[in-house]
Amino acid sequence: VETVAGLCVPQSALDVGEVWETDAYKVTLPMRNVAAGDIRVEEILAGCACVEASPKAFTVKPGETAEVRLTIDLTKRG
Repeated sequence: VETVAGLCVPQSALDVGEVWETDAYKVTLPMRNVAAGDIRVEEILAGCACVEASPKAFTVKPGETAEVRLTIDLTKRG
């Protein structure tokens, strides 16, 4: 389990296994709020232009889970 600022993502969700070259590899990350209060994510930023996140902003109440869908373009070259 990875926890950052009260949001917890199961390790199993981070292991995407074997991937293939595609311009739209999709991953869903369940983000559970383990904090006592609401957590507001104002914006999800990616380290490269090859990743799109949806939703980009959201609020998660204590004990609830938000799903963030990532679409990764594995064909882009740096």
